[in-house]
Amino acid sequence: MVIWDAHKNKPEREITCLSQVRGVRLQPGRVVVILRNWIRIYGTERIPNLLAKYPTADNPYGICCECGPRKIAFPGRTRGQVQLVDFERDDVSIIPAHSTALRALASSADGELLATASSAGTIIRVWSTSKHSRLVELRRGADNATIYSLGFNPSGTMLASTSDKGTLHVFDVPRAPSPLPLPPSAAQRSLADPGRAPSRLGDDFEVASTVDEGPADDGGAGAGAAPKKWGLLGKIPFMPQYFRDIVSFASDTFDTHEDPQTAGLRRSFAQEMELAAQPKGIIGWPQDDCVVVVGCGCNARFEKWAVAVGNDGKRSLIRQGWVNYLEKER
Repeated sequence: MVIWDAHKNKPEREITCLSQVRGVRLQPGRVVVILRNWIRIYGTERIPNLLAKYPTADNPYGICCECGPRKIAFPGRTRGQVQLVDFERDDVSIIPAHSTALRALASSADGELLATASSAGTIIRVWSTSKHSRLVELRRGADNATIYSLGFNPSGTMLASTSDKGTLHVFDVPRAPSPLPLPPSAAQRSLADPGRAPSRLGDDFEVASTVDEGPADDGGAGAGAAPKKWGLLGKIPFMPQYFRDIVSFASDTFDTHEDPQTAGLRRSFAQEMELAAQPKGIIGWPQDDCVVVVGCGCNARFEKWAVAVGNDGKRSLIRQGWVNYLEKER
């Protein structure tokens, strides 16, 4: 791996890894190298020094995100868990986010919020990185899907998601007054012993968080903080959890450049052969009320929407256009 100096237009540093690099993140004074089963932290000296390393669950997609200038989040050693490393406080927190493998992570601009999605792709959870607690649970849909990307708007009040269904969803992010805390045994552990797993999960949190992507407990602090899709239906006793979940306030389709009939077979082949998947549906927020989705491939383009209030007082996504940024192969 080479670190390139854009001002001098030449390579400045080189880091040698024994396995394929799945991703890289840069922070002040640190280079985070993402491997399939390890996260390695290097300094920025002329000869980079290995500062720390953390084992992870299988991470073929190179999942890792920065939570401000002093924290990073990445998969834990156990499937579905998140490791949150705080360099300033010199500790590691374990968040048991899902019961299936992680598929996407995203942080708000201030680093206070962390969004997680698993391989099931029906539930998105938002966590507080300072209190290590779950704030809200958002329902993307009822059918399983591959989450391509998650992204907060600059103020952290909205969260967007894209998936292989070819849909863009935008959610409100409620701020709960008293979030559900993690049990102390799972919330904190020392950086000096990053390989040690938490002793056990508390019974209250076990019920709330390990029933993943299906009927979930509605006792989380964020529940009820935003309008629900089904209105009075969600208040009827014994109705399925789906009718009480917080759903997106707006959605639209984007171009994945895939044939739905062959997309699944192509992804399965790529996973079996351990091929790197082309990034699709990458979310960006130029402004609080403007979202873009960036595609890839030989006919790559980005699409742009505005979040606007209609005459009926409801918010919706207004498509503002799209631009091809690569020439089509001939």
